[in-house]
Amino acid sequence: MSRFSEYIKRPGIDPRTWVSLAIVAHDYTYNTNTQAYEFIADQNDIKKDKYGIYASVILIPGFTKALYPIAPAYAGKFGLIYMPLHPLDTVVVEFPDGALSNGLITKRRNTGTEQINPDQIDLTNAWIVLENGASVNVILPQGDVNLTNQGGNLNINVDSNHAVNITAKKINLGSNSASHKAVLGDILENLMTTWISLLNAHVHSGGTLSGGLTGPVSTALTSPLDGTELSNIVKADS
Repeated sequence: MSRFSEYIKRPGIDPRTWVSLAIVAHDYTYNTNTQAYEFIADQNDIKKDKYGIYASVILIPGFTKALYPIAPAYAGKFGLIYMPLHPLDTVVVEFPDGALSNGLITKRRNTGTEQINPDQIDLTNAWIVLENGASVNVILPQGDVNLTNQGGNLNINVDSNHAVNITAKKINLGSNSASHKAVLGDILENLMTTWISLLNAHVHSGGTLSGGLTGPVSTALTSPLDGTELSNIVKADS
């Protein structure tokens, strides 16, 4: 018996299934014309409830139909990191105890029909490339979102009060070649108040009570903007 147990431990002898490919689908049929199996799937094959996200799959080979949870990347006790599955996706299903009833969908497999633009990425950096039309959603019941570089001279923070706080040496709005300067709102408000006060207080020479044209103002008005109020850090495209 002990010798038999040793044999069972060897790869290829253990009859249990530990990992399998699967197709996201709820049914299949055999096409006699093409002599190939065709899978039947729709968006209802991906389901969700308060316990997680699930997908109907058909295991390959064997064609066993099952509903398995998608194993998300760990994101805290009540967190979730989910990359969307689609009908007819090829996925990898793992079985921690070798039982088909306890499968977990752990990966999506690129079948070769999906192609990325190799010019978008290089092999020395980390990249997240989304499919066309997809969005990234970050949901924070509490807490902040922070993007910080190692040097500490860049920090983009979205806090729990819904404020966006940016610390950087320079912020280009639109592109790196942006050249039009911007002015902060509170500074602009103060400048406009100063300008209105000058306009209300100015006096023209040669005026008469009976009306008519007057001469130029006694003291020429000057712009309260001398360029120092314009930010050399924040720049916007034209």
